[in-house]
Amino acid sequence: MEKEYEMKNGEENEKEDSEGKELVKWLIDSIINGRGYEKIETKISLESDNTSAEYVWNEIALGLIEWASVQKNRFWAISAFDFASTMYGLAGKEHDVTRIHCLFTLAKIYSDQGGLSRKFKLFEQVIEETKSMIDSGDTNKSVYYYYSRGLNRIANLHNNWGNQEEAEKYYRELIAAAPLGNEEETIQNLISGNARGFYEKNPELKVDYE
Repeated sequence: MEKEYEMKNGEENEKEDSEGKELVKWLIDSIINGRGYEKIETKISLESDNTSAEYVWNEIALGLIEWASVQKNRFWAISAFDFASTMYGLAGKEHDVTRIHCLFTLAKIYSDQGGLSRKFKLFEQVIEETKSMIDSGDTNKSVYYYYSRGLNRIANLHNNWGNQEEAEKYYRELIAAAPLGNEEETIQNLISGNARGFYEKNPELKVDYE
């Protein structure tokens, strides 16, 4: 009886693996041939509702990311990380950090010109989600990393585009977050290097670490 169960379980795993590989192939082919964002999202949505197909969504997402990591086409990479973040969401909350990694990477890939609006929104999403996790008691170092680096990235973007009030708001939040990672001096040096006028305007926030 036990052997029969093991055989059945092995067959199910092989089926999941085969279906997953087929979906990865379809996604890659769709990205390369430009099938369209909505069509691909619809396919993922339909497959997530398909009770006869037992997909391991985090493995499918990983397959897509591994493919994207060796491609030189930035637009393919954007699509791959975008769809991977959706699939990590389907995989469950235990994959939230990896999903946030996809969003963070996606934000970095977008250009400061044509993709600027999307870039801002993605960093805002990363900050909002990681802050919520931290406020709920999550002490995962990766959560702090994406929270603090998201704050640093969006503050620098606002600073570079002349939005000084928004930049200062995020720099202040970054300074407040620094103790969570024992990075007070590191964060101060980051801000000093990226926004030299910040501490001149706010000398009370600068600490002498020497």
